[in-house]
Amino acid sequence: MDAMTVIHLSKITLLRSLVENMEVVIPRKVFKESVKDSLGRYNDALITDGLIREGRIMVLDANVDRIKEIERFGMTGGEAEAVALYMDGKYDAIASDDDVVRENRTLLNLKVIGTPSIVKWMFEEGIIAKKKAVEGLEELKKISWFERGLLDRIIAEVEIDE
Repeated sequence: MDAMTVIHLSKITLLRSLVENMEVVIPRKVFKESVKDSLGRYNDALITDGLIREGRIMVLDANVDRIKEIERFGMTGGEAEAVALYMDGKYDAIASDDDVVRENRTLLNLKVIGTPSIVKWMFEEGIIAKKKAVEGLEELKKISWFERGLLDRIIAEVEIDE
C-alpha cells in the first residue's frame, strides 16, 4: 500500500476495517510519509501508527536494487518501495492512487487497486455497510483529487447493489 491510499483510507475511517479483514503491508518510506512525518499534525497518522503498533499493518524494507530499477520508470519514494515489495511476488495487488504507478501498471505487470475500488470491494465483501461505503466515497470527493465522475459512478454502483 502506498502513502496516499493509507492516508485516504484512514481519513475516511475505513483503514481499521480493512486491516481487520486482510493483510496490509507498507514499505518503510510509506511509514515515514504517512506516519512519522505527520504524527502530531494529522489524526490519520495517529490511526495508522496505532494499527502498526497493534501489528495490524506490517512495515517492511524493500529491496534496494529493485527500487533503483523501478525509479527508472519515474516512481520515487514510498511508491517505488511499494512497487518493489509487490514485485517480490508475495502479494495479490498493490494499493496505489499514484498516477505514475497506474501509468506503468501494464508495462510492469502490476495489479493496481485504488482507494475508491477498495471501498467498493469492502462493501461487496460485506466488510462495511452500504451507508458507510457511500459516506466514505462522498468524503473522498472532499479530500482527494479523484475524478468526481469516477466517484459518482462507484457510488451509483454501490447504491443499486443489494
